[in-house]
Amino acid sequence: MSKLMIALGGMGMMPKTKSCPDCNMPLENNGCCSECGYGEESMDEEDEQMESQSLLDVRDALQNALKLIDRMIVKNCD
Repeated sequence: MSKLMIALGGMGMMPKTKSCPDCNMPLENNGCCSECGYGEESMDEEDEQMESQSLLDVRDALQNALKLIDRMIVKNCD
């Protein structure tokens, strides 16, 4: 390394590369590690999130249907 590079690095002028907390390899610009996959979401996690959201949507639809049925029962009993 040249003396200029060392001097600039010591003054904070050179960008410091962040290292992966898992394997200490340099992180890419997006904060992910190409070596161990730190910072990357796997497709399985995304699928689980989509499935969870779908289940929440079904739950909400069922709750709305139960409210509608309850209103229909109350209306017919009056």
